[in-house]
Amino acid sequence: MALQAQMEGIQSLDDASGRVDQMVRGYSQFLKDEPVMRDILGSTQGDKKLQALDQKDSRTNGAMMFERMKPFVSQHDHKRLMVVLFLNAHLTGSLTRLAVMEDADMAESLI
Repeated sequence: MALQAQMEGIQSLDDASGRVDQMVRGYSQFLKDEPVMRDILGSTQGDKKLQALDQKDSRTNGAMMFERMKPFVSQHDHKRLMVVLFLNAHLTGSLTRLAVMEDADMAESLI
């Protein structure tokens, strides 16, 4: 729901990119502030059922972002955009968990 709310009213790809950046930074800060949540999320990666749920959630989030961004991309590039957004949604968790374990300079580079 929060992701969906942040993607409402996108005006351009630059606008979308800025919002995605803000969301990744916000999620990274959340994991930094809540180390127990980081541990819980990391531990779920060893369970196949939870991995499948995570993958399904990534597809749902990627599809939602695609619906908001596709008006700004040629139809020829829609499939590629869908794949990129699915990857973005799925890899953000791993990226942010890695970033909070690194020093500030490396974390900023990763994010």
